[in-house]
Amino acid sequence: MASGELFTTKEERGAIINFSSIAGHQPYTRILAYTGGKAAVSAFSRALADFLGPSGIRVNTVSPSVINSANIGARLPYFLAELTKTSSFPARPITPDEIAGAVNYLITNGMMNDHDLRIDGGWRFIFDRSVDREDPRLSAPGLE
Repeated sequence: MASGELFTTKEERGAIINFSSIAGHQPYTRILAYTGGKAAVSAFSRALADFLGPSGIRVNTVSPSVINSANIGARLPYFLAELTKTSSFPARPITPDEIAGAVNYLITNGMMNDHDLRIDGGWRFIFDRSVDREDPRLSAPGLE
């Protein structure tokens, strides 16, 4: 290949799965930096899918809500309360096995490219601040 030529193929050469969050799709004022960072991951993944597609590389994103893992730690009760109030079904955190299943699907299905798979059980970070809710800038519940 001469310098300056771009490699193009019709064969699949790989798959990249990036992790974003539903917070990157539904901004949540109490975690502004996290929300912005995850939105950037989703946007970068879309651009990367377009850029790497001709080279046979698929790029997808997984955007989960709350994952029941060691990382959530002491914040779990806060998130469980919010899930119960704002989810349709199921009102529970996602298991690591459910995330693994979604990632496996994106890797093994060769037609999945430039897709952001939301795994959130219907939870969309929708919080009603109209009744008895303080200004979100005053605290970060569950993140102390």
